[in-house]
Formats: sequence, structure tokens, C-alpha cells
Amino acid sequence: MRDRCVPVLGALALLLVVAPVASAQVALNVGFCVCSWDNGDYDSAGGQLALQEFDGTVLGEVADDFFLRPGTLNRIDNIFALMLTDSDAPDAIATLYRDCNGKPGDVIASFPSTSAVDTGIDKDELDLYEIGFVTGNCRLEGGQLYWIGFRGVRTDGGSEEYQLATAGSSVVQAVQGQYLLPDQGAVDWTPIDTTNLGKTDFAFAICADECDVLYDGGEADYIIEYPVEINQALANYRSSDDISLPPCAEWEIDVIRACVLTNCELTTVEVELWDQDPETCMPGMPLMTASATKREPLGVSVSTTEVVPMVVDAISIDFGELGWVVEGGKTYWVSIVAEGTGALRDRTFVCASFDCNKGAECQTKAGPAKFFKPSVGLWEGFGSFLGDEVDRELAIIVCGRRVEEEPPDDPIAAIDCPCDWNEDGNFNDQDWFDFASDYFQGLGARGHSDYNQDGNQNDQDWFDFANCYLNPPEGCTAGGIVVGQ
Repeated sequence: MRDRCVPVLGALALLLVVAPVASAQVALNVGFCVCSWDNGDYDSAGGQLALQEFDGTVLGEVADDFFLRPGTLNRIDNIFALMLTDSDAPDAIATLYRDCNGKPGDVIASFPSTSAVDTGIDKDELDLYEIGFVTGNCRLEGGQLYWIGFRGVRTDGGSEEYQLATAGSSVVQAVQGQYLLPDQGAVDWTPIDTTNLGKTDFAFAICADECDVLYDGGEADYIIEYPVEINQALANYRSSDDISLPPCAEWEIDVIRACVLTNCELTTVEVELWDQDPETCMPGMPLMTASATKREPLGVSVSTTEVVPMVVDAISIDFGELGWVVEGGKTYWVSIVAEGTGALRDRTFVCASFDCNKGAECQTKAGPAKFFKPSVGLWEGFGSFLGDEVDRELAIIVCGRRVEEEPPDDPIAAIDCPCDWNEDGNFNDQDWFDFASDYFQGLGARGHSDYNQDGNQNDQDWFDFANCYLNPPEGCTAGGIVVGQ
């Protein structure tokens, strides 16, 4: 039997990230999106072959690593790469990989390019293009190392060349780039310092919408076997776990991710948010519900405890773009509904979690997970059905953000021309002299110098007035003309 707590040795020891090195050539144009990772600008050193034939035959691929902030769930929106090519209409593929001991591992997803912009830079008769990829509904958990690989795509019968451009001037941010060259014997990922480029990074950037993890139930436990008593493939069965949100604020829940085990086609997959019954401290009334937005196989299977065990496969289910705003300082319950086709052999379970940093008797964070059977009409302890009869949490992640209060109204913004200090209907040098008199003497047109009306008279008033005087808003007209005319 596998040991659930044996660590996987990987590249985590290499995650000392250094700042990107500025380039004298060209930077990636990621200003319109939220840049979660920028591997640096093109450093003019060159590029490494990254190319596939029109039929998909890989001649060369280059991959580099990136790291996302811990405690977050990230919706990857856009990927950008700088590629050298002689193509008149560049086309490429980007592939996301999980990390495997400091190299690209399992494929997460691949994306065709959606844009190609000539930067006006060239090297060795190849033009430097910024290639863009729109990734759609792809979410990655923070605190982990990932890899992104690139290949240019030749036209049918074409002979175009593609190289992924270097970055960083030989200063590597986390792990150096890796490459494949099957025709030259590099059928496995190989460090780039085995080429004449030496140790280097490559020019790409990741844009993502990041939300904070408000609750993490823990890693799914794939060692235990699941009993049929908590099979929820039938209608109205559900598994639920509690989450508590900090007080003094409202919280917006954006994404919920759950691990589910099943052997059947799921016809209904929903997440529900319930309030907590103050008397029983169990789920009370449902508040909100949403359907799944993405399902992804996890490549893991476990067995049931039946006389003839059944194999159920693990899938990750996302419920995205929720936008649920709830009050802080309260406990809520997240319930997962996952119904099958109605066949007698359908099996579906929400994954229990196991925290290897805690003892077997200390697996819950607040209250243990619950399971609801319509035939009984009661919520029962989820862990009581498992072989070890230990209270458990469910392997779910809840992500969102604090709802920020609206900033107070700016009293200055309501004034057409706040730097018409003497309020004579003209904006001119006399306003400067009058404000200076108030500032230094506390006298003049208004008898004070609290320009920004924050209740204090200090240097910030001087700077704010000077900014208005030198950059007057539309309500001001210089040259002694009546304000607003």
C-alpha cells in the first residue's frame, strides 16, 4: 500500500526567485492584463529551436518554469512569448505542464496562439514576434512550480523556422529552461546549459486573475477505501463541510474547487452554500447554488469497500465565477451534489482529506464534514463511515476576496476648479499668491490652507494645490477667463 505521507522530492528547494533582468531590446506587452509572472525581456542572446510540423511531429520544444503566489487560486487568462521566426504569419502552441523533479511533467492543457505582433526586432534573419495565447477556463493553485512549453507550427508543406527567445542575460529566476530535440537524441527534457546558449531563461509572461484561498480542506486522501454508505450518486445525497470567514467585512466567494471520485457519467454536479443552524451547528438553509464550470481528471483511482470492489476515478471540479457575497464573522457550509445516471452500479464520493502534519485523531479544522441521506433526513458525520472512523474534512478549496468598502467621497472632486483659491471666478496667478499667503500665514482669501479638506493643514495641501495649479482640471481655464466658460 502506498504511504500517503511520503513526500515527493521535486524542485521546491530551487524556488529562490530573483528579479527579472531588464533588457535593452524589447519587453512583452502585458499592460492590459494582470501579470502574475514575467520571465524577463528578450536579452538579444538568441533562441532555441521550438518547432513542430503541420502534422504535429515535434522537431523541438522549449519549456521554462514559473511560480504562482502561495495561498491563491489563479485563473490563467493569457500567455505571451517572444519567438524568433521567418514566418509571415506565425502560429504556435503553448502547453502547460506540472512539475516533475525540476522538469516538465504531466500535461495540464495546450492552447493555440491567438495573436502575433512583429516587434520590429530581428536576429540572424529571423524576426522577433510577440505570440499571444488565450487560455480560457484554466485555474492553477498557487504555491507550486509549473512549466510552460512553446512550439511554432509550420504551414502544410512549409519550412518555417521558430526559436523561443532567451531572457535574463544568463540570470535564471527559478530553474533554467529545458528543451526537446527528438531528431538529435534529446527525447527527454534536457537542461538548456547543454547547448551553446548556456544556462538561461526564456521570454514569456503569464497573466492571471488571482483570488485568495479563504479555506483549504487539505489534500485528497487516495489511500482509504470508500464505503457504499456514503455513495452520493443518487438524487439529493450530498456531502458538506464548514467554513468560517473573518468578521468585520463582507467576502466575495469567486471559485470553489472540489475533488470527486466516480465511476459514472455525472449528470448533475452542483455546489451549494448553506448557512449554519445556530442550535445544531450543522447545515441550516441553502443560500446559493451553482453548477460546475470545469471537470478535469486527476489520474488517480481508488477502490470501494464492497464485497466486489469498484474502482472510482478522481476528478477535480471547479465552480467558477460565482460572485457570492456573504457576511463575515459567520460559519457557512459548502455542499457538493454529484449525481450519476441512476444505474445501480453508479458510485460517487467527495474526496476526504488527510493532513500529514497532524495526527490521525486531529484531522479537522473546526467542525468535521457531514453527509446527508434523504432516506434518513439527517446530517451524519462523514468520517464515521470510513474505515478508520476518524472525523475528516473534505478536499475542497474556497477562493475569494474581501469586499473593500467604497472610499469616501473626495470633497475636492465636487468643485469645478478647486485651485480658483480666491473664488473670484478666474483661475490665474493671483490664486497661487493667495494660497501661498494662507499657507504661510493662515490668512488670505479663506483664512486657512486645508486645500484637500482632510482636516489638517500640512505640506500635503501645498503639494495637492500645486498639482491642481500645474495640471488644472477641465473646470479651470487659465488666463483670467471665467471658470467653466
